[in-house]
Order: sequence, then structure tokens, then C-alpha cells
Amino acid sequence: MIYIESVDADGDGDLHVVATRLRGSDVTGGGLVVFDVNKFLRPKRDPQPGDVVTGAGPVYKGSFGQHQIEVDEFRTARGTGS
Repeated sequence: MIYIESVDADGDGDLHVVATRLRGSDVTGGGLVVFDVNKFLRPKRDPQPGDVVTGAGPVYKGSFGQHQIEVDEFRTARGTGS
């Protein structure tokens, strides 16, 4: 994971996470995947840079026109050195 937005600008409590693609297809483009995590699916501990994240769900256009996964399932694991 390379970027996290813990406090959503629109105030709905979502978590936004940007990660590099290791397997599967890139969603956002350029090897990146954006996960939009509903406040009810947020993990107890927000991921930190270097953590491993994965999620599944439908792909929608975000508010800036980017494609993102609006997750139905989201998992995190501490990266090495975290």
C-alpha cells in the first residue's frame, strides 16, 4: 500500500487506499488500484504504507473520474518492517 486517506473529504467515513498491483489487473491505471472502503467495512487498524491490502467488489468511477473498487470485502496484513 502506498497511500491512505483516513479522513474522507466528503465526511461519510469511508477509507480510501491506493495500492500497487501485484497480481490481477490494475483498476485505476498505471499499475495502481484504489479501494473505497465503506465505514462499516473499515478494519480496526487503518493500514499503513508498506502493508499488504486486498479487496473485492464492483468497480465504479470515483469523484475525480478514476476507477476504484467499492469493496464488499477488504483485508490487510502488516508489511515487513511495519
